[in-house]
Amino acid sequence: MKLRFSPPSVTTLVQEVPRLVAWRRRIEGAARKGVVFWDESLPLSWLAEIPGSRPLPAGESCKRWHVLEAALTHLAAARLPRTGSVIAVGGGATCDLTAMAASLYRRGVDLILAPTTLLSVIDAGVGGKTAVDLEESGRLLKNFAGSFHPAREVWICPEVLVTLSERERRSGVGELLKMLWISRQRADLEGISAWIREGRIARGFWRQVRQALAAKVRIVERDPLDRKGIRAALNYGHTVGHAMESLAGGKLSHGEAVAWGMWVESALVDRKFAQEVRQALQFLDFADPRSVLAGDRADWEFALEGDKKSDGKKISLKVATGRGLREVRKTPAQIADAARAFL
Repeated sequence: MKLRFSPPSVTTLVQEVPRLVAWRRRIEGAARKGVVFWDESLPLSWLAEIPGSRPLPAGESCKRWHVLEAALTHLAAARLPRTGSVIAVGGGATCDLTAMAASLYRRGVDLILAPTTLLSVIDAGVGGKTAVDLEESGRLLKNFAGSFHPAREVWICPEVLVTLSERERRSGVGELLKMLWISRQRADLEGISAWIREGRIARGFWRQVRQALAAKVRIVERDPLDRKGIRAALNYGHTVGHAMESLAGGKLSHGEAVAWGMWVESALVDRKFAQEVRQALQFLDFADPRSVLAGDRADWEFALEGDKKSDGKKISLKVATGRGLREVRKTPAQIADAARAFL
């Protein structure tokens, strides 16, 4: 006996909403038949006025099991029907946690994402993955558990990104560079630098954001559930980057960690291209991460062993080189040694 099980596919509508007032109107309208979760650090006081909305902790502290439980309890108390929607307003952590809650509540309800950072626009906003972290023995395992739950709609508002701090803008650039490099597109470092310094969204810069989004959509459509190895390219920089986030104890943002993770991972196979990565990061004033990294070789190995691309012995990496993507398999110990040598 065989049971052919094919869950219905989901089409995600990604829309640019140029004006903040229109973006706000959409969120408030969706809240009439849904529940809004928002990043408590956002400078948008009107979110707290939405009936039934709930703030979430800022940053990575949002992605904890007790926060997930509280979110599910809030949805249950709101009596949200299966036909309702869950709306996330915030950065990557807010989107990840809210998406996981939406995937679990009543075995899945519609999700709407309103990302508020460049990083979440490119990373969490498109892709369908959800996640929570696990704390074990005082150490953090990034994205230890999660599900696939694509959003029904994603609302991107450039005017919201103007409110970001310089560090948040730089963090988002880490993911932007990743997408440009794995799709072999040239990064306009001058335009990107202007965005980081001034927060002004020039036409050329936004064109690169659109190119990065289009590249990610092409990859995700070919491998939506991360089963074919195609989507592994999106993890470029993340194996080392996630380990760095854990070892830095919150002193490195996700984008900063991924940026330096790309340098280390490329150096495993192409020192010349890795040097280009390093020069780009230095040009964009990415701070040297060594001062905030704590831990010895065993700590590095522990952080790397939790990587989802590990088969128990080796970790498969797809890294950008001067000749395109290349796959490499290394043990956690080998990656740890390389990271410690470079960092």
